[in-house]
Amino acid sequence: MAAWIKTGISIVGFIILLMVFGSAFRSYTLFFVIVWFFLPLAGFTGRHQAFLSLFSRKGITFFRGFLTTVAVVIAFVLFADYEHLRDQFGETYIQDYQITYYTDSDDYGRPTRESDVHTQNFSAQVFLWLAQWVLIALCIGVPILTWKASSIAVAAWENQKIKDDKV
Repeated sequence: MAAWIKTGISIVGFIILLMVFGSAFRSYTLFFVIVWFFLPLAGFTGRHQAFLSLFSRKGITFFRGFLTTVAVVIAFVLFADYEHLRDQFGETYIQDYQITYYTDSDDYGRPTRESDVHTQNFSAQVFLWLAQWVLIALCIGVPILTWKASSIAVAAWENQKIKDDKV
């Protein structure tokens, strides 16, 4: 019974954290994107001797899980808030970028919010379309790369302990 209570509290806490994180993400999008790209690098730098000596096995695996969780959460928010990211980029860097929002309905009659992007150049629209696919690939790839890079740190820690035990 206590496990169900802990799970429920964790889910409610995660939803509240996501709401707070979402508003901070919208305000500081560039900061979160930069942090997101540096997470695999942070995991890879964890393989250095000076860093490894600070952690136990439990600590280094927590480090791996923490980096991967942050990468997954940022990827989820980037993917879920793609229109905001696209509009922010388009209004800043694409000449004559315009977005039109309209209400449509799905197959079951429920209202949905749709958007159409208008640019002066066809190449800008192709770029935005390609950027959407690149973002999808990055949302999958960056968390995997973060896991793999921080797993190198865990393996380096284990190798260090094996060498220490032999001495």
